[in-house]
Amino acid sequence: MDTELKGLLAATIEVGDAITAGRWEEAATLEARRREDLAIFIQTKIKQGADPTVLATDIEQLHQKTHLLLGEADHHQRKLVREAFVARTGRKAVASYSRNSAKP
Repeated sequence: MDTELKGLLAATIEVGDAITAGRWEEAATLEARRREDLAIFIQTKIKQGADPTVLATDIEQLHQKTHLLLGEADHHQRKLVREAFVARTGRKAVASYSRNSAKP
C-alpha cells in the first residue's frame, strides 16, 4: 500500500474518531481536507499512469472505510435525535406538571 493511500486511510480514521467523540466541526473540517487530498491522490495517480485496477482497489478500500464512517455518523445522529426527543418530552412534562400543580 503506498504512502499517500496510508495517509488517506489515516485521515479517514481521524474523521471517524472526531465523529465518535462528537467533535462535529472538527470532523467536518477533517473530512473537507480528506476529500481534497483524495482528489489530489486520484489526479496524481492518473497523471503517473497508475494501473486502473490498482487504483480501483485503493479507492475501494477508501470507500469501505468511508461507508463505515457514514454508518458511525448516522448512529450518532440518531442517538442525538433520541436524546433531544427525551429532553423535549421531559421539559414538556415538567411544564405541564408546573401548570397543573399551580392550580388550586
